[in-house]
This record gives sequence, C-alpha cells and structure tokens, in this order.
Amino acid sequence: MNPIKFAFILTGGQKHPLPEYLQFDNPNNTTKICGVDSIETACQVAKELADDGYNLIELCGDFQAEGAQKVIDAVAGKAKVGYIIYP
Repeated sequence: MNPIKFAFILTGGQKHPLPEYLQFDNPNNTTKICGVDSIETACQVAKELADDGYNLIELCGDFQAEGAQKVIDAVAGKAKVGYIIYP
C-alpha cells in the first residue's frame, strides 16, 4: 500500500509571501501543514502539492466556500479538497 499524502493549508497572518511548512512522516503517511498569506498563495501551494502526489488537502475555515472553490479549481481534480466550517 502506498503511503497517504495529506496536507492542511491555513492562513496564519504571515508577513511575507512565502509559504511556511511543517511536515510529519511515518511509513504509512506524510502530513504537511502549510501556512500561507493569501488565497492566491494557497492556490499555488495546493497545485504544487497535488502535482507532488498529495491527494487529500484540507483548508482552514478562513477560506470559506469561495476561497475553497478557488483552491479546488487550482488542483484541477488531482486532489480532493475540503474545508472546515465553523457553525
């Protein structure tokens, strides 16, 4: 079985445009947490993740439906994208 590659993208108020990453690896999966400064950067990061074999991408609640749809469009079906909703 191939390891699962999962990513979580969050907006964290970074003061610079470069994404920040934290990664955890074990024999069964790779989890990458990505801090970005904007939805536009998130779209770029998500596309790179999908191209690198990440097939599950979760977005923080800041994205809301509109931002999540932009990320979904950016990955062009290469990864499943979900987002957190805070009722």
